[in-house]
Amino acid sequence: MTQKTQKIQGTFYAFTPQMGQRLREANLTAAEWKLWSYLVEIDSFGDRYFECPDILSIMQVCNIKKTTLYKAIAKFQSLELFDFQNKGFFVRNLGFPQKRKTVRENGNLSENSETFPQKRKPFRKFGKSTAETTVSRRS
Repeated sequence: MTQKTQKIQGTFYAFTPQMGQRLREANLTAAEWKLWSYLVEIDSFGDRYFECPDILSIMQVCNIKKTTLYKAIAKFQSLELFDFQNKGFFVRNLGFPQKRKTVRENGNLSENSETFPQKRKPFRKFGKSTAETTVSRRS
C-alpha cells in the first residue's frame, strides 16, 4: 500500500510545548488569545520588529475594545511574550473649543470656529445601524 503525501501550503512557525505551557500558565482571556494569535501571524519568527497596523484595525480584526488591547499589550510585555516599540502618537486637545486665528499660506488671517458638537460630523458606533446610533465624536 502506498501513501500519498500532500504538501501543505502556508507559513509555519515553531510552537514548542514550553510556549504552550507558558501561555496556559499566563491565564490569558479570550481577547488576549485573539490578540496573541493575531500578533503571531504578523511576526511568526520574532527575528525583527514589524510595523503593526493602526490600533483601530487591530481592534476590528480581533473584535476587542481599546482598553482591552492596551491591557493585553501590557500583559504581553510583562510576560515577555512580545516587545512593543512605540514610535510616538498624535494628540489634539479637545478641551478648549474656541475661535482662533490662523495664518493662511497667502499671509491672510482666517478664523476657524471649533464649537462642539455642532460643527463636528457624526460617526457610527460599531455594530449599530446609522439610524440607531448617530452620536458626536465627543461622546
